[in-house]
Amino acid sequence: MSDFEWILHQQEGQFFEWKSCFDSSQDKVKLRPMRAEARDMAAII
Repeated sequence: MSDFEWILHQQEGQFFEWKSCFDSSQDKVKLRPMRAEARDMAAII
């Protein structure tokens, strides 16, 4: 397993949280604004 392959098999928990770049809250899936993505990631760090 490579250095980063473990990420693909990791479950969410206290120290790991998956973030999506897509907004699927409505019928049509679309990309989220980059600023909103960055804000969500920065809040976790």
